[in-house]
Amino acid sequence: MNPQCARCGKVVYPTEKVNCLDKYWHKGCFHCEVCKMALNMNNYKGYEKKPYCNAHYPKQSFTTVADTPENLRLKQQSELQSQVTFACGANTLSVYLTPATSFVFILSLYSYFFHMSH
Repeated sequence: MNPQCARCGKVVYPTEKVNCLDKYWHKGCFHCEVCKMALNMNNYKGYEKKPYCNAHYPKQSFTTVADTPENLRLKQQSELQSQVTFACGANTLSVYLTPATSFVFILSLYSYFFHMSH
């Protein structure tokens, strides 16, 4: 039994069959979803099981992260973990570290305590 074409629904015979994107197509039916340019196995790009030419291949877009209760909880937990207390003998230092300042601060702190102990 011969399969049906994914585009037109008619029977696809072996001499005209293109097997791509987990579907069967007539050679003439295997074209870009947007511009209808004829495609082949070397120049198509698949997206959601549909063929596209390079110019019309859907671009990936990034979504913003919503302020869901779980994301707000994670943000708060991250901020709490950034509040650090350092102690050396009787001296105690509490700081709030951000990703931009933490590396420089830790290097400075290391240098300070290293020089105090030598």
